[in-house]
Amino acid sequence: MAENNPAPLTTGNTASAFASAEPSPATQKLNRPRVFFPNLDGLRFVCFFMVFLFHINKSVTETYLANNQPVPGFFKIFGLLFQNGNLGVNFFFVLSGFLITFLLIKEKNIQVKYMWETFTCAAYCASGHCFISVYLLVLYCFRP
Repeated sequence: MAENNPAPLTTGNTASAFASAEPSPATQKLNRPRVFFPNLDGLRFVCFFMVFLFHINKSVTETYLANNQPVPGFFKIFGLLFQNGNLGVNFFFVLSGFLITFLLIKEKNIQVKYMWETFTCAAYCASGHCFISVYLLVLYCFRP
């Protein structure tokens, strides 16, 4: 059975042939070190969570008030803790702006088309995920 296999098309060490080739610009872009601030990611999550809890509290409180029911004590305290959801939005945008500016300054060779492609992809992915999550939450929690 081994006799029927054709001989390889190349001879010699193929690994050395590939190693001597010049990497393409796309490969160079993928291989460069990525900048990552784990502490800032943690702060961005806290900011997001502040806004999320603000909206949850607002929705629940308005539901109780619309049905002429007293708001439970937990949600009153919860409302006091998270009454400033806009503070989380402000911090989130400041941190995101810092990260974007830092990366643009560090890159030095700014390609506007690549920047907008990356931004658009990230924005559509995030908004799609949010839309699907809210849709499933509403379907599960608010069905008659």
